[in-house]
Amino acid sequence: MPKALFVVRATVTDASRRAAFDAWYSREHLPDAVKSFGAEKAWRYWSLTDPALHHAMYQFADEAALDRATKGENINRLVADFNRDWSDGNCFSTQVVVFNHAGPDCAIARQAGTTLEVRANDVET
Repeated sequence: MPKALFVVRATVTDASRRAAFDAWYSREHLPDAVKSFGAEKAWRYWSLTDPALHHAMYQFADEAALDRATKGENINRLVADFNRDWSDGNCFSTQVVVFNHAGPDCAIARQAGTTLEVRANDVET
């Protein structure tokens, strides 16, 4: 079964609030989301080209596990927590990416009907 990734993108427009957002996401939200989703692992990062953009990625064993995680009541609670604490001028979006291992040199990713090629050093296999 191919791995599935749930990608959450947040835009933190107020530069003075980024450190607080970073601390909240790292200490509270990410651990809660991993546990609530039942994700295999997760990681997060800030964009190097746009310091307002924050991404978190949650890895699931397969698309079915991701579907269960993102269609339950936990997702509603996690979104409500984000909106309660960060909705003032900040926004977020989500994206689903499913990786099919294609060989030693690349993986094929499907996202919203589009196929992307990803170099092997960009993907844990």
